[in-house]
Amino acid sequence: MKRFALIPVLALTLLAFAPGARAACPNEAIREAQGAEVLALPGCMALEQVSPSKKGNQLALNASRISADGTRIVFKSFANLDPEVPNYGGITGDLFLASRGDDIWGSSGTNIPYGAGGSTFGVLPSNFSSDMSRWFQKITLSTGSFKILRETPDHSYTVLSPSLQNLTETGEPAIQGVSTSQTHVYLLPEAFNPRNGTFLPDDPQPEGVGEDSNLYVTHLDSNGEPVLELAAKDLNGKVWGGNCGARLGGMESRLGSNVNLPNGERNQGAISADGFRTYISTRPGQPATGDCTEANRKRIMVREETPGGPAIEELFTGSECTRVSPSCSTSDGDDAYQGASIDQSKVYFTTTRQLADSDLDGSGAPSCDIAAAIAGCDLYLYDADRPSGNRLVQVSAGDNTSPTPGAGANLYNSIAAIAADGSRVYFVAQGKLTIDQNPEGATATAGQPNFYTWDAETEETHFIGSLAANDGGDFFESGLWGSHGTWNNGAYPVPIEGPDPAVGGDGHILLFKSNAALTAEDTDGTLRDLYRYDATTDQLILVSKPEPGGSDGGSINAVFGSNNAQPGTDYAQIGRPISEDGQTIEVITTGGLVPADTNSAEDIYLWREGSVFRVPGSDQTLKKANQPLVSADGSTIAFHTAAQLLPSDGDTALDVYAMRAGGGYPLTSPDRPPPTCFSDVNLCPSLVEGSISSERDINPPSKVASKKPCAKGKVRRQGKCVKKPKKASKRRRHNGRSAGAKQGDNK
Repeated sequence: MKRFALIPVLALTLLAFAPGARAACPNEAIREAQGAEVLALPGCMALEQVSPSKKGNQLALNASRISADGTRIVFKSFANLDPEVPNYGGITGDLFLASRGDDIWGSSGTNIPYGAGGSTFGVLPSNFSSDMSRWFQKITLSTGSFKILRETPDHSYTVLSPSLQNLTETGEPAIQGVSTSQTHVYLLPEAFNPRNGTFLPDDPQPEGVGEDSNLYVTHLDSNGEPVLELAAKDLNGKVWGGNCGARLGGMESRLGSNVNLPNGERNQGAISADGFRTYISTRPGQPATGDCTEANRKRIMVREETPGGPAIEELFTGSECTRVSPSCSTSDGDDAYQGASIDQSKVYFTTTRQLADSDLDGSGAPSCDIAAAIAGCDLYLYDADRPSGNRLVQVSAGDNTSPTPGAGANLYNSIAAIAADGSRVYFVAQGKLTIDQNPEGATATAGQPNFYTWDAETEETHFIGSLAANDGGDFFESGLWGSHGTWNNGAYPVPIEGPDPAVGGDGHILLFKSNAALTAEDTDGTLRDLYRYDATTDQLILVSKPEPGGSDGGSINAVFGSNNAQPGTDYAQIGRPISEDGQTIEVITTGGLVPADTNSAEDIYLWREGSVFRVPGSDQTLKKANQPLVSADGSTIAFHTAAQLLPSDGDTALDVYAMRAGGGYPLTSPDRPPPTCFSDVNLCPSLVEGSISSERDINPPSKVASKKPCAKGKVRRQGKCVKKPKKASKRRRHNGRSAGAKQGDNK
């Protein structure tokens, strides 16, 4: 994964926060021209229009990705903004990649060109890399089968899968996860009904109670040819789990039945960086024949690719509980994968089994439910760096100040968050695991949803606060338990990369949502608020705190994180609400956090070092604010607005804007807006070599250097100079509809 130079932008941002630093902004003239609202922003921030000046009706959905350095943004539009690629989603919208140039943001389509890879149609791209240099697209072939391609901004592509034909269903395949190397793709045969479907005839069909569809992996072999394999089938031909199926990472239960998590989201750390090692969940005791039965308990398996084929075995076998009295329980139960560190050395899971000497409570149920607190349910860590026979640690044992250490944790399954390096975990339990006071001086209350953090190095437990009863559930609620895993629910730990991206960040800063009044400053009762907890300083801050004269009477928007999107290759650029250093945070709330906000509608705010600033153009009484994005380096906030914030905005439709530290372009006269900019250097000179900071990392130097202006009367198409088309060119048609169709053309 590409490393970005964050220091210069952060240094500029920090300088701008020094007292009296506003006049020192290098873009002060631009900020003054953009008005008083922009001048009030911190960090020398100025506005830039990301989407083209005139583009018809843009879809009112969140900008789905932002690159780590804020120079690339993916947004969705109904309009066909790039004539070089097809408009697959004339009704639902297509994804476009905007790249920041010296004097304009240029937009290009992310769809595969017609016919590429034998395609007749395409599904929206997904799984973008953190620098937006690569992404994946599923395409439909004339036979009705699918292929998966990896694409780059210049529309070159690599075919990563053979033809994927679902033998029992008609739906499209669902990508479950991708290796950081982007060589291995794990998927299910059916996206909308994940229990059904098969690609290979030797895939056991799901039958019985607790069944699930089987997991597949597609990758390139030694000859560079795509290969499709049943992930749970080992080199001896055994299909682990049989017709109970297998999933990447976690295979969760809900209310006693196997209603699995959408899109296989609980898969943090499940795939190694090179794709050769994977954690999967299945029922290894299931025989080769007969209906699936829940009596065969779920286990976490390790799949290793070897020269002879994939080797599969359990992550650990048996209990490490060796105490004499009281004797260890022999009751069996399920192990539910919660997530792992990036390097896969630390695996967190929940279970009702007694696996360590410290675990004193017996099994209250065969498995930890996904939503409710269960007696005997505990959180464990498997640490491969510890000595053999001593690798299992009962995380939820509590400390020696708890009433009964090792008993009565009553954990809520589907925990809140795990640091990328596995060094810290955040979870909710009904037990009183410590008498440690939280930053507000409160202690945990038995029987309540108590929020804890645990440090793997010190094995210390700290209390963050007692949550509200409705802080669990999926992303429509606060999502601190019973949800979709780290970065996919209501808790977002940073830093993610840390000093070494191969190891990951320690996640000591946690941004989370809660309906509980966790600080004295929270005076709005049971309305949902945004909090920031720093584990290194034990500091809890109310982020959605109003400025003097503002109102604390609104609820924050419930969604941040991936919002049920397919997992990406880099962990967390989807819907990112907070910068790596935890100093830049976006907030959407109906509360008027500043005195000027009196519209009672959702508005976008920027939090920085204890103060909040309303984002210009967020006064949308008739439109809900669309989810903004924060770049990893904190330099850029991307957001949607229907307001015409700059003269370049040529219509009243929804647009994507960037609020960038040290940014902004000199204003263009309203009667001469900048040109609509595609991936053509003739139309957009700012897209030549050197104008985009990460261009050299996307294309080889020879390819970048070849992008010279074409001769007069010609434009660049697919890397070649061709005759410029006439303005009134006919629209291409495909599958009975126009490739350039606008919203409402196809009914």
